[in-house]
Amino acid sequence: MILTKQQYAYCKLNALEIPIAKKRAIVSLASPLNLFEAPDAYRDAIASNLGLNLYNKIVKFNQFPPYDTFAQTLDNLNVSVLTIEDSLYPQCLSELDDAPIILYCMGDLSLLKTNMVAIVGTRNPTHYGKGITQMFAEELVKNGLTIVSGLARGIDGIAHETSLKNNGKTIAVLGCGINIVYPAEHNYLYKAISDKGLIISEYAPGTRPYQHHFPERNRIISGLSMGVIVPEAGDKSGSMITVNMALDYGREVFLVPGNINSPASSGCNDKLKHLQGALVTHPDDVLLTLGLEKTASKDDSVQLSFEESLVYNSLLNNVMHFDQLAEVTQMSPKNLNSLLTRMEIMGIIKKLAGNNYAI
Repeated sequence: MILTKQQYAYCKLNALEIPIAKKRAIVSLASPLNLFEAPDAYRDAIASNLGLNLYNKIVKFNQFPPYDTFAQTLDNLNVSVLTIEDSLYPQCLSELDDAPIILYCMGDLSLLKTNMVAIVGTRNPTHYGKGITQMFAEELVKNGLTIVSGLARGIDGIAHETSLKNNGKTIAVLGCGINIVYPAEHNYLYKAISDKGLIISEYAPGTRPYQHHFPERNRIISGLSMGVIVPEAGDKSGSMITVNMALDYGREVFLVPGNINSPASSGCNDKLKHLQGALVTHPDDVLLTLGLEKTASKDDSVQLSFEESLVYNSLLNNVMHFDQLAEVTQMSPKNLNSLLTRMEIMGIIKKLAGNNYAI
């Protein structure tokens, strides 16, 4: 996509280190292109509404690459720019008072016009949290939803990866420049999403992942989505910032309950205790609340025997060694081994290294 002079002016204005509210106010008072090309014409309007100091800051701002250089940089990166006035800019985001005035995009822009839900959570999920994330992401992409997350470690990465593995669509919102991979170990995921999904950021290429960028990034995740799903998150996690923003924006919040003794679920459990979100235990709960019709599929439900239920419930929140399972279920090693083999073939459980088992 060719960078227009107007889009360039928006990028330049966005690079100013001022609050987003003031950037939005400037846009309402003046076309960014005209502002930078003929600032004197807007001096009185900006000075009277936003202050003379801010006007002077705009006039003197020169810490941004020239148009030709910047356009070439974006072209080399295969990055396009959407301003808040562009038709492809998502309407659900533009309606927010703190919406970014631009989005740098890499990948399939059409995803911004799809039904989107966010999946966010702890960077250190338990086995339970990983399994819940995989189940929700898999089912929701199979039902045509695009999964939005932040490319972070843990729940975010699992949500993106599961979406791609099931031929679904996913959007990664970055807290840094669109050409910066953070965390670095997600380089493979970054490349896969840029190829099969969409990566977006409000920060110019080369911008480092500063700490204050991530709460700003979270508002975009919430703003893009019909609802935010939290499989597992602590009470002081960044995910709770995303949840609070979603509540402020009038988005649906879906919380998966967890072990009351698990710090990884304390955030979800606390929000549920204070009735600040919907308790969900299955992806169908999300589809029903959002008013989306479930895609017809075969019934994969399995009726478990008493012994199979014992094993399943024992593994629900834990990875367990064979000997632990034998002790908990009070089954003989021979019978337990036979039962585990059958459940593994059925796809209910899986055997891990060291003779451990998991859902």
